[in-house]
Amino acid sequence: MEIVKEVTGSHGGHGIERMLEESPPVAMKREGLNKSIKFLKQSKEVVAEIMDRITVNVD
Repeated sequence: MEIVKEVTGSHGGHGIERMLEESPPVAMKREGLNKSIKFLKQSKEVVAEIMDRITVNVD
C-alpha cells in the first residue's frame, strides 16, 4: 500500500512526476547523442556535395 501511495502521490510525494524526470546522466547522454546526430547530418551533406562535384567533373 505504501508503494501505491508513493507512486500516486497521495502520500505527500510527487511519485509519478519524479519517475518521469530525466536523470542528469541520461540528460547528458541524450545531449551528446543529439550533437552526434547533428554532426552526422552535416557530414552527410558535405559528402553529398563532394560526390556531386566528382560526378560533374567526371562527365
